[in-house]
Amino acid sequence: MKKAAELVFIPSPGAGHLVSAVEIAKLLVARDDQLFITVLIMKLVFIPSPVKDAITKLTESDQSDSKPRLAGFVIDLFCTSMIDVADEFGVPTYIFFTSSVGFLGLMFHLQTLHDEQNKDCIEFNDSDAELVVPSFVNPLPAESVLPGMFLDQHGAPEFINHARRFRETKGILVNTFMQLESHALHSISDDGKTPTLYPVAPILNLKSDDNHEGSEILKWLDDQPPSLLWEHGKLW
Repeated sequence: MKKAAELVFIPSPGAGHLVSAVEIAKLLVARDDQLFITVLIMKLVFIPSPVKDAITKLTESDQSDSKPRLAGFVIDLFCTSMIDVADEFGVPTYIFFTSSVGFLGLMFHLQTLHDEQNKDCIEFNDSDAELVVPSFVNPLPAESVLPGMFLDQHGAPEFINHARRFRETKGILVNTFMQLESHALHSISDDGKTPTLYPVAPILNLKSDDNHEGSEILKWLDDQPPSLLWEHGKLW
């Protein structure tokens, strides 16, 4: 009989990050009765030392054979400093990327431009240049389409550093699925430079007893005309 394992989830406190992290945690534990998950909820400032203390207490209380072993960290895309904490405990880190894989590909591409071609993305300010991003089907007008944080001299380095650190992890769980972003998933999976991608969407609570949001989503989808259906990775 295999020994029980425990994952530590470290989500960002933002609602769009926290709720989806809890939902994917629930899906994972439902698939394996030998998997346990501890979710650490922090304030906006992510300081590694309190996390290290919390994990130390967790592992110290889990020394008996009946207790699950610490198997790894699953961290939010904004919590990459926690990779160092996982390394101290000798366990792998996985990213839970709450946005699209297209956006993940954009982050990787801008990081590659910065690190390998010495091109800073803030250079696209006041520029009419088109940016060719492997995870996007078509080129994009850089200044008008790039999110503002990539054009900010303070925000851009932070996002570039996050992307750089993503590459240190064991894998990336992405809130998407193949039929929705097949081009983007293939473009990143085939580049040979990034960790394994795990498309885990749709992450929906379809059994909500409180507000029936899940059933409302399904009803809305059922009411849409055929022209809004996806077929073979394209929107018709």
